[in-house]
Amino acid sequence: MINLRILYRTDPRVHSCPDCNKPGTLKKSRSRNILEKIIKIISPFSTFRCKECGWRGYKSAYLFTSKSLQAIFIYLILFLVTSYLVSFILKRFIIK
Repeated sequence: MINLRILYRTDPRVHSCPDCNKPGTLKKSRSRNILEKIIKIISPFSTFRCKECGWRGYKSAYLFTSKSLQAIFIYLILFLVTSYLVSFILKRFIIK
């Protein structure tokens, strides 16, 4: 059976810091200004800070894998085939 999940939710706090590469040192950081609040609301990114080196930036809680890209490709093919069939049926039998 093919797993057709596109996004996998992970906890960025257990990942390694992008700057010092130490695992498990990230903690959530509060938004400092209105732009950071807007980014936090409309995107899957949140602000994090490294306890060791002080890096502060955005990390996503969602992860794409190669299986995710395969699922996106399958969904795209299904969408294109379905839209072609619907268009064909409408042109051939309904719209004259």
